[in-house]
Amino acid sequence: MVYANKHCKVLVILIVIFLKFSGVASCQQENPVQWKFISKKLTVNTFEIHCIAVIKQPWHIYTQNSDSEIATPTCISIKSGPNMFLLGKPTEMGSLKTDSSSGFFD
Repeated sequence: MVYANKHCKVLVILIVIFLKFSGVASCQQENPVQWKFISKKLTVNTFEIHCIAVIKQPWHIYTQNSDSEIATPTCISIKSGPNMFLLGKPTEMGSLKTDSSSGFFD
């Protein structure tokens, strides 16, 4: 009996260790992109809103102007309300990185 209990404890410990590390190796980060929002008052009733993406390496997001057949473009949706409406379209600022290879057909 003692012999069987000792092996059971070792087996349980090995299973726990395996399960702990197998999840770490196969999982992806759930939120590699964090968003910050900043508003700048331009006039009494007009504000400029900045949506800033903080992206963890090696992750990336696609431009909102990318070809949807190649990649899923980033979509920025702003809903108008009775006291708020959008003037113009969202624009992108910052450094745009390009890659000549798609990575899918290499």
